[in-house]
Amino acid sequence: MSLSIGDVKKYLESAVTRQGFNQWMAPEIIVAQADRLELKMPIRVEMTQHHGFVHGGCVAAFADTAAAWSAALACCKDVVTHNYSVQLLAPAQGERLRAIAKPVTVGRSSATIDVKVFSVDDEGSAKICAVVLAGISILGSPKK
Repeated sequence: MSLSIGDVKKYLESAVTRQGFNQWMAPEIIVAQADRLELKMPIRVEMTQHHGFVHGGCVAAFADTAAAWSAALACCKDVVTHNYSVQLLAPAQGERLRAIAKPVTVGRSSATIDVKVFSVDDEGSAKICAVVLAGISILGSPKK
């Protein structure tokens, strides 16, 4: 059975209600295409560390989600992350995080995804805070 990008987008959106971690993180799809995914996530106080910045683990988890969802849209199949490298460039702070994920390569069994994470303030000004390169394993049809 072959899925469309629209089917995969609906499946990913429903992941926010099906999965505890995604419920907590609350990512929202802004753009969902085979060659580009954009997500946003509200910054909440429980995501911050001792200086008031978003904890690097939260930034990395958000980027991981963006990478996996980007790969799922690129191949229209179920995926899991098998590795990723995070470069934290600046403190993440503000109203929300925004991730832009793009496939670098997509094969039969794996994909490589480039992710840029931005912190966005209450006026809408964005500042890059992390770059991520992720390796994603392609599994097969999405599980319900």
